[in-house]
Amino acid sequence: MTDVVVLGDSDSSGDDEVVEVVREIATAPAAGARARDRAGAQKRPRGDEPGNGNARGSGATAPPGRARGRGALAAEEPEVRITNEDVLVKREKAAQHLGRMVPGEVEARAAGRFAMFEIRAAPDDSSFDPEKEAAPEQMHFNRAVTYLSQMAGAGGMDKVQKVEYVVNPPVQAAYERNKAAMKARGVGEVTQQLLCHGTTPAASEAILRNNFSMDQCKGSQYGLGIYFSTSTAKAKAFDKGAMIMSLVLKGKVHVMPGPKPGCARKPGYDSHASDHHGTEIVIFDGNQVMPLYRVTFTKPGAPVAAVRKAAAVRGGREAANNAAALVAELQDSTARQQGTHAFVAQPDVQRDVQRQQRRWRQEAADAAAKRVTAMGW
Repeated sequence: MTDVVVLGDSDSSGDDEVVEVVREIATAPAAGARARDRAGAQKRPRGDEPGNGNARGSGATAPPGRARGRGALAAEEPEVRITNEDVLVKREKAAQHLGRMVPGEVEARAAGRFAMFEIRAAPDDSSFDPEKEAAPEQMHFNRAVTYLSQMAGAGGMDKVQKVEYVVNPPVQAAYERNKAAMKARGVGEVTQQLLCHGTTPAASEAILRNNFSMDQCKGSQYGLGIYFSTSTAKAKAFDKGAMIMSLVLKGKVHVMPGPKPGCARKPGYDSHASDHHGTEIVIFDGNQVMPLYRVTFTKPGAPVAAVRKAAAVRGGREAANNAAALVAELQDSTARQQGTHAFVAQPDVQRDVQRQQRRWRQEAADAAAKRVTAMGW
């Protein structure tokens, strides 16, 4: 009986059946072609296969329940068929899953190897291609930057230089096993959340390849563990230059009544939270974490740094007040720009967003130039 590749729903990055098909297609093109052919075929009873004939070479088709081959009576074999509509639906779901993968991701997942894919912002110009914006690379960039801007709040954040998308099959497998174990333990609804961890670009290399380790823990305010946050300010990404965004299995969370430096994990719980809002989350097992993105920021804006330095050199109340006003003006402009990132994922407004950002930047530059001229700098 002809085999049929049946794919499950591919609504998560850990879909085992989809990964198996991806592995087959990526590692053996010929086998992958056969798999795709099988996916488009219907299951047929053995006697209905093309070229065989039900009567063993006679070319005739025996009716159900009648003798086959030598004339012996045989029980009617139920026909198991998958309709073309079923196959098309399954194939479409598989195509959608594969379509969300960046170039090279299929091969990395099939080989079970670590890979990072550098994704930069789309060029900030008047040209706009909706189809290009829907590419997987831009989707990942938009997702990371939009989430960061929401966490940054009114204070804004430094400009994102680049986003690196992380694929690490061994780490993902350990993460999925841990999630299954939590479900089996009866934790209830196993929640996973995208959280931030600030670090340096150099230190992040080992983390992304080998995942977080308790051996490298330095945070201890709410327990000696691995610290994550829903706030970019708490993650201290601006001072360190990079941020790792990870899916975190919080499991059963113990809300700390207050700081308790160096304490161990509370028995019966999977993580600690600094407050009921979960601003800081402490994890005590690296397998509860799956890094997804590394975000690299540019250095603090040159105009702000220059004004602060000039104010310090010249001194005086008036210079300090003028400098503070200019810094506030520039930061307000930056915050407004960052607020537009919430719309980046919607291609139909992307052009308007880019035009507005350019106008704000020009306004800020003009205001800064006038203020500096007035100061006599």
